[in-house]
Amino acid sequence: ALAYQLGNLKFRALRKQAQQRLGERFKLRDFHDALIACGPVTLPILEVLMLDWIEKQAAVTPAHA
Repeated sequence: ALAYQLGNLKFRALRKQAQQRLGERFKLRDFHDALIACGPVTLPILEVLMLDWIEKQAAVTPAHA
């Protein structure tokens, strides 16, 4: 139960970071897809991978801009 809760807290923190960084461009489905694509990794590695994903998403110019 403790491991589950630690993971849950990390997922929520990463989601909050993504929402703050991407604003209206944040898409929950894309976030979850990226999270799942990381596979079974430790939480520190997951954080690095997801922060990289967030920065890549922030760098993408919207098509309608």
